[in-house]
Amino acid sequence: AVVLLRNPNGVLLKKDELISWISDSTRYSSGGGAEQRWMSLYSGEPFRLNRKQDDEVTYVKDGFVNVVGGIQPAILPQLFMSNREYNGFINRIMFCYPPSLKSTVPVGEIDKELYGEYKVYIKKFLELPKTDSKTPRVLRLNEKANEFFKEWQEEFIYPSRNSDKLPDVIIGAVAKLEAAALRFALIFEFAYRISEGNTPVEISEYSIGKGIEMANYFYSNFESIYYEIKGDVISDKEKILTDYVRIVNQKIDRSDIVRQLDKLGYTNAQINKYLGYSKGSIHNWLKGKKK
Repeated sequence: AVVLLRNPNGVLLKKDELISWISDSTRYSSGGGAEQRWMSLYSGEPFRLNRKQDDEVTYVKDGFVNVVGGIQPAILPQLFMSNREYNGFINRIMFCYPPSLKSTVPVGEIDKELYGEYKVYIKKFLELPKTDSKTPRVLRLNEKANEFFKEWQEEFIYPSRNSDKLPDVIIGAVAKLEAAALRFALIFEFAYRISEGNTPVEISEYSIGKGIEMANYFYSNFESIYYEIKGDVISDKEKILTDYVRIVNQKIDRSDIVRQLDKLGYTNAQINKYLGYSKGSIHNWLKGKKK
């Protein structure tokens, strides 16, 4: 808490082993208090810290922390223990779970010119004018970005959240995707505009598209981890939604999505039932007619 108060622009917590982040956080706190504070930080909510050895209560109003680290696959199930699977804690973690690769000796060096450009780029970020925390700056989605975001909600988010077949932890992960996509979109917008020497004034359709792509990527990783840990059999709906997320990352046009699902062996009836596309549209798209 003291570190956050001394660093109003936020801090980065790097842990080689993420399980130690959990154990260190709960060492002096029982009843899930530490995890609740981390969830409050994720949501941007204030919290109080009152340890026994402290004489005064520490109040953190606008804390900002990024946590990054690794974890061994064999230890992954421990992250889902102690009610973290159900209290929402695990759904706030963005998992990277790439295929296993063989270790090789690194070849080549980083291009010096590219490295220099990167340093200049980061310097621009650090030199951004700070705003009064009492009057935060708001960037809204432009019209096309808003339409793009709503289409994603209607086609993927709401059907998944209203599902009576998906596990609660998966539905909980989907429920966090909207906020994640918006956060990623904000990062992309700043990165894109600052590279041009401009200041962002709104969130473009390009940025929200990239934000959705990132959210879908992390969701697909979370889903893979969950089913691998639990060893559950994936239902038809869960399987088609998983493939849908993977395909959306490549092409957002619905006609292309339907064609790829058709190639994977899904029937028109399954696409209609689980994704909500009309039978007429599916028929036309498979015949090569775009919306």
